This record gives sequence, C-alpha cells and structure tokens, in this order.
Amino acid sequence: MTHKLSFKSLSVSIGNHRILHNVSGNCLSGTVTAVIGANGAGKSTLLKALTGEIAYLGTVRLGELNVAACSPILLALHRGVLPQQTSLAFPLSVDEVVRLGQIVPADELVLQTRRLAALEKVGMQAFVTRQYHDLSGGEQQRVQMARVLAQMETACDPFNENPKWLFLDEPVSSLDIRHQIQIMNIAREFANRGGGVFAIMHDLNLTAHYADQVLVLKGGQLIASGSVSETVESNVLSEAYDHPVLVNRTPPSEVPFVLPLASHA
Repeated sequence: MTHKLSFKSLSVSIGNHRILHNVSGNCLSGTVTAVIGANGAGKSTLLKALTGEIAYLGTVRLGELNVAACSPILLALHRGVLPQQTSLAFPLSVDEVVRLGQIVPADELVLQTRRLAALEKVGMQAFVTRQYHDLSGGEQQRVQMARVLAQMETACDPFNENPKWLFLDEPVSSLDIRHQIQIMNIAREFANRGGGVFAIMHDLNLTAHYADQVLVLKGGQLIASGSVSETVESNVLSEAYDHPVLVNRTPPSEVPFVLPLASHA
C-alpha cells in the first residue's frame, strides 16, 4: 500500500529569522527522496519539521497522521530518525545504544536477535560489547543507523498496510566509500520493501544513483523537485550552489555524474 508523506506551506522561523519559506511537497513510500542544497539552505530544518522535532507553520501528514497532533511515542512507531549528530551523556555499550531504539516490549531473546541483525546490516556486529564512546565517528554513525533499524523492526512490520519511514540527516557524512554504499543500499532495500526514505544528502553522485525523487532547496525555498534527470542537472545545481557545476552521463545506465568546476589562479 502506498503511503504518502505530505507537507504544505511549511515555514519555520527562529526568532525573527525565517529558515523555511512556504515549502510544499509529497513523497511516497517505496521510494527514496533526497534533499540537496548548499549549507544553510534549510535541509536539516525541513527534516526536523517533518519529524515533529521543531515547531512550524503549515501542515505535515505522515499517511493518516497529522504530525503536529501526534505524541512522540506515536511518531516513533511510524518513523525512525537518524540525526546529523548524536551526543550521549552516559557511557553505553554498542548493544545498549541500539537497544534505545527498541520502543515496544518483547521477549528479550527476540529483541537481542533483532539488535544483532541490525548491527550485522551495518557491519558492526563484532563491536556489540564495545563502548560507544571508544568508536570512531564513522563507527558511531553506523551504530546509530542500527538503532534506527532496530526501532523500525521493533515497532511492527514496517512493510504492511502502514509503511514506516526512515528520516536520515546526512547518513554517509562520516563514512568511507565502502560504508557509504552499504548505508545507501540499506536505504534502497528499505524502500524496495515498501518503506519510505527521506534523506538529506551532500554527495550528489550518490544522490543520482539512489534517489527516486530529489528536492532542491536554496535559501529556505524549494527551487526544484522531480526525478534525478530533472533535478541533477547543470543549471539547477549551479543555481542551488552558486557555483558552476557540470553534469555528464555515465554509460550504459546514463546515471548523471556531477563534477564541480574548479577555478585556478
């Protein structure tokens, strides 16, 4: 069953400063939606509004849910959020961090099996007893991804008549090439099984390979939206980043390949 994330006339202000300006859009379950744009374009603010983390004007609906009217626990049953950065105040093991995502009580053996499966997906199963604070930034990011996956699997079947959603804020920012591909494959698999993925992305080439829909933000406004071929395009990207960008196609798939043009003195 297709499940829509919809937002209309979405605006966010901090004090007297408007961060988002009347942004509207629709995203479907079973797809990967990527949000791109320069630093400060409003990407993370948009994600936080859609997940109910910050106040906003306008409307956000996750399927039949009005996000503004939902309790945190109800939202947690329908969507998992991977923030850009996560700080822990207490010393926890990797297993304990992933367990934080398991919001619905169940038999401990079942929960443990799901935690190990989530850690295996991100290649961190061998670190289950390690202290989270002893890990590198990239390893911590993968553990947090495992926490989100465990949350979605624990909440209930994410691919029944009420598809679940992953909201990922720069999910590959601290990762090497191998693990970037690993995480994006997980996102793609989640969508292929019927879930929805909404990801803030900086890597335009990964965006071109994995996204079904792309939203382009600039100065808190949506300047383009559509398929990869419609948005990962020289003129659109050059405008979005205020920098000349050349987009070519890589045979045989003709996936766009993005090359920012360097200037030399």
